[in-house]
Amino acid sequence: PQAQLLRAKALLAQNQLPQAVEAATAGLTATHIDPAVRAALLQARAQARIAGAAPDPAAAIADLRAAMSATPRDPHPRARLVVLLAAAADPAEAQELLQGVNPRGLTDAALLVGLGRAGLQLGQRDRAMEALQHAARTAPTNAEALEALGDAYLSAGRVQDARLQWQRARSQPDLPPTIVARLTQKLETTQAARGGP
Repeated sequence: PQAQLLRAKALLAQNQLPQAVEAATAGLTATHIDPAVRAALLQARAQARIAGAAPDPAAAIADLRAAMSATPRDPHPRARLVVLLAAAADPAEAQELLQGVNPRGLTDAALLVGLGRAGLQLGQRDRAMEALQHAARTAPTNAEALEALGDAYLSAGRVQDARLQWQRARSQPDLPPTIVARLTQKLETTQAARGGP
């Protein structure tokens, strides 16, 4: 199972999603699997199932629920399920699950950003800010985390803090022009709203 987990993760990183699903499924067929490895295989399979051209959110949700059962103390499957439910299926359940996620137990900046954006979408600004602040601390050069934290600050009326995060995001090297343009637009819009230069 461990080898299949490594293979599934490598295939996910290469965006070979059907093969990642197959590798994770093969690992799950073993008779004796450590619960943490089982949960990781289920999470990898869920990620592959929602990232493809033909996403299967129902199967991904089932995988994430099983991963939560396998490792109830691991915040990762719960956080991934919150993100998925907020976007695709059941905002009420996502809100309930969000209360049980401790962002400080997460280290994946992309997952923290997804959790923060889901929190904002669900109207849970404090939980969203907690996740996004942790994302910015965990990955201080991650432009997506910095931009999302700026968005959260703006939603709280903290314009100066929002602008600071967007400026930090825009200063990161090798950003695609579309992201630079989006950040510049946010900075210009908030500058115009403030009535300053």
